Amino acid sequence: MKEIEVKILEVNRKEIEKKLLGLEAKKVFDDCMEAFYFDDEEGSLKKKGVILRVRKEAGEVYLFVKSNVSKEIVKSADEKVVKVESFDAIEEILGVLGFFVKGIAKKKRVMYKAGGASFCFDKYQDDLSFIPEFFEVEAGSEEEVLKYVKLLGFRENDCRSWSLSELIKNYKK
Repeated sequence: MKEIEVKILEVNRKEIEKKLLGLEAKKVFDDCMEAFYFDDEEGSLKKKGVILRVRKEAGEVYLFVKSNVSKEIVKSADEKVVKVESFDAIEEILGVLGFFVKGIAKKKRVMYKAGGASFCFDKYQDDLSFIPEFFEVEAGSEEEVLKYVKLLGFRENDCRSWSLSELIKNYKK
């Protein structure tokens, strides 16, 4: 599966929510989530551009592997996702393989869906709370992402294809 998305920073959430309702978007998620990033001692996955993450959300646990990340205006990545039985079990399995938690990110997410696209307001918590709430648009193609960006009143130069580490660099000054 391809993950195709952009981030738009420092948005007016109330204005965007009004526009989303105009697109008949439905709220499908409003909860906190935790992401646990895994790698080995040498950071082998990071060096290869691979992200290994376990996410807890709404009482469920998912294992994600992202690779082949390309970043133009829109970020695109190959993403594999598997629902797993428990965090402890997958952490133990990954530990046997030599991977351990290298970082944790907690955030509050509110997600809407319309026309095959997802729209998320994300606000990091705890150690990352210095990052202001931002908005993501995800869809099945770059063209579709940019179509929704424009429908919501943004321009291409408002879009960022940034990872979490790039958000941290931008705001940790």
